[in-house]
Amino acid sequence: MNTYLGEAKKALSNASQGAESNWPGPQPARLPHLPLQVDDLKAKLAVQEAELKQKNENADKLIHVVGVETEKVSKEKAIADEEEIKVEVINKNVTEKQKACETDLAKAEPALLAAQEALDTLNKSPLSSLPGHAIAWSPGPGAFTTSCCAHSYLDIIEQAISEGDTLLIENIGETIDPVLDPLLGRNTIKKGKYIKIGDKEVEYHPNFRLILQTKYFNPHYKPEMQAQNFVEEKMGSKFVEGRSVEFSKSYEESSPSTPIFFILSPGVDPLKDVEALGKKLGFTIDNGKLHNVSLGQGQEVVAENALDMAAENGHWVILQGRADGRIWGRGGHCGGACSGEERAGTEPWSWPQNIHLVARWLSTLDKKLERYSVGSHDDYRVFISAEPAPSPESHIIPQGILENAIKITNEPPTGMYANLHKALDLFTQDTLEMCTKEIEFKCILFALCYFHAVVAERRKFGAQGWNRSYPFNNGDLTISINVLYNYLEANPKVKAVLDEILEKIPETFNMAEIMAKAAEKTPYVVVAFQECERMNILTNEMRRSLKELNLGLKGELTITTDMEDLSTALFYDTVPDSWVARAYPSMMGLAAWYADLLLRIRELEAWTTDFALPTTVWLAGFFNPQSFLTAIMQSMARKNEWPLDKMCLSVEVTKKNREDMTAPPREGSYVYGLFMEGARWDTQLGVIAEARLKELTPAMPVIFIKAIPVDRMETKNIYECPVYKTRIRGPTYVWTFNLKTKEKAAKWILAAVALLLQV
Repeated sequence: MNTYLGEAKKALSNASQGAESNWPGPQPARLPHLPLQVDDLKAKLAVQEAELKQKNENADKLIHVVGVETEKVSKEKAIADEEEIKVEVINKNVTEKQKACETDLAKAEPALLAAQEALDTLNKSPLSSLPGHAIAWSPGPGAFTTSCCAHSYLDIIEQAISEGDTLLIENIGETIDPVLDPLLGRNTIKKGKYIKIGDKEVEYHPNFRLILQTKYFNPHYKPEMQAQNFVEEKMGSKFVEGRSVEFSKSYEESSPSTPIFFILSPGVDPLKDVEALGKKLGFTIDNGKLHNVSLGQGQEVVAENALDMAAENGHWVILQGRADGRIWGRGGHCGGACSGEERAGTEPWSWPQNIHLVARWLSTLDKKLERYSVGSHDDYRVFISAEPAPSPESHIIPQGILENAIKITNEPPTGMYANLHKALDLFTQDTLEMCTKEIEFKCILFALCYFHAVVAERRKFGAQGWNRSYPFNNGDLTISINVLYNYLEANPKVKAVLDEILEKIPETFNMAEIMAKAAEKTPYVVVAFQECERMNILTNEMRRSLKELNLGLKGELTITTDMEDLSTALFYDTVPDSWVARAYPSMMGLAAWYADLLLRIRELEAWTTDFALPTTVWLAGFFNPQSFLTAIMQSMARKNEWPLDKMCLSVEVTKKNREDMTAPPREGSYVYGLFMEGARWDTQLGVIAEARLKELTPAMPVIFIKAIPVDRMETKNIYECPVYKTRIRGPTYVWTFNLKTKEKAAKWILAAVALLLQV
């Protein structure tokens, strides 16, 4: 536009100048009005230039505004598209939940109608329709009145039940005496002929009627007090019995947008079901597809990272914690997968966590769950657990978590029959058949389940009759079954090992006879005495403990902790601790250890026959090898009248094995049974050499040991080799033998070369 105006000005100026220069006559006379026209035209052009400039600026502004609005529209359109997708997902979920609700309602409608009919029936009764203080009751023949606080009211109840009378119990409080539970639930026994009241079995008359009266306007009694009996009579017992649902069926209704919320009951651990199902479907902690986070102490960050990873890779996340604080939540849609009573409306829940710490994080969790409800991996799942709380003062669980979750609870059963069935349901057919002694296992398992049902039902009476309150949960029962299995499976093996050891173990050494044989108490004889005494201590303990355990296995003695430890050691082929404490260091299993023990006893028996020093001595066969090596020095010192503190041992490795030796040396002793670790002995060269491949502890030839004065000890080309009883080394050190070497001693020090008495 500006260019156009410039060109117009230039053309006008040129035209004006050309007209003036080309005019033939005098200039002013020819066109006196021409300059005025030119000026007028210039003014008009200036006005048009200003107008065009303004229009140009307005056009630029309009283009800018249009660009901004276009960008806004694009963003709003993207948001609208995203919201449309969310709405579609929500509509789909609403449709699914609506169908589920309709299905649940259809299933529950018969029970609801029956309950309404029961309530209508109760409302028609003049006794139940009036407030407690307005009831007019005139006991006639066959009718009695009592109260829970009356003297001998249990006797009155028993009489009314057995004679078929009508009984009114007045002034019922906020809670019902547990002794009345079997009566309220009609839990009869012996084919319906008897019912238990307290610890008595009372004959149940079919004409017996019970009326309860309270002054409370809105008492919180169990539902069965209002409609259970009526429903059971009209529709059957299956409508009043608690039915549990397998967790796998509840899991099928979950999704990335529908977590599972466990409402915990005392003694119930549903997370074990999660882990069991996860193992079946390939989600375990070991393979990294199951994340179990205990909330608290800064674990919220760990939980968030686990949720991020799980949503992307299709893992499972379990969020649980400790019952350090309680918080409040409101119920919502059950999703048709609730087991037991659905907690809805104003049911208190606790998040296992310190309340002030969780409160700040729950909104983050809610946002995380909502964020990953769309677009996450199909296998992504979240499991949350909480416990019922006693009051609603601390409501901080976000509504969204509870409304979107499938809530599952597992209420403890009531009554012996229900408790027994619940206990038996814990075990599959595979469990019942896993023991080789199947008949004994099944019988005792049933007895344990029955006992568990008794103590579980007994909990309603509180700590009465017990030293303290204890939950007696399912874990106690399953552990008891494991103990039973181990007991039945282990006992035959333990008994066989026990009998074998007792059968083969020799009698103890008769120390009086042994001492009588020795004409002179030489250092070697003293060593023999000491070894026999130590062996007697060990074998006596073995014999005593085995006989005690044998009586325990027969049922003649109560199994103690020591007996259990001994039985476990025999079963797993390990040396019992009580034997280890009285024995020598060893790393062998029980079978090898016992065979080694019998060899030691035979060596002692042969030596103590005439106390003649054996041709070759098994150095490893001593409880205390140091005592025998010291005896060598003492014998030489006495014979040569050398001072003992000025003597040392001289070690010479021969080229012979034990079988090659025919007679003992005139002084000192031949010893065998040693092994070298970290190197080997070159028999031909008579020096230490490097170890061969796969020869970890090669055996040493017979070694000749004698005592010499310290000043005669050879110090050149010598490696001071430590001697240990076992590969543990350290506390099992025995002595130091000087062995010949052509290499520098530092080489064998770096190789940690040592002699071992046992491998």
